[in-house]
Amino acid sequence: RELSFLKVRSILITSGTLAPLPSFSMELGLNFPVQLENNHVIQSDQIFVRVVGKGVSGKELSSKFGRRDDPEYISELGSTLASLCRNIPGGVLVFFPSYSAMNLAIERWGGPASERFSGRQSGGGGR
Repeated sequence: RELSFLKVRSILITSGTLAPLPSFSMELGLNFPVQLENNHVIQSDQIFVRVVGKGVSGKELSSKFGRRDDPEYISELGSTLASLCRNIPGGVLVFFPSYSAMNLAIERWGGPASERFSGRQSGGGGR
């Protein structure tokens, strides 16, 4: 209703998780006269989904709320991900339980590679 009241002429919504579009449109209470929905570009034989319960040194990998800031857990997770990335061609996709857990891990591991290697600096540190 608010969008109608504001007389919005165009809305561009992109996501990998909004399908099927008709039910999303119904949830919003909006009619989308032009819609584009594409098939996945990755074939099912290109995907291997796995939950990793133990790290490379055998320590438990559990992101329970009380362990998320445990330095031993974050170190084991980082070592395990580094090992997986070295051994899996084409890359990996990692899901974290929250943005804050992901950001904490990235911070403890030394920050995003794009900051360290692109010449951009945050916080005045060196490369």
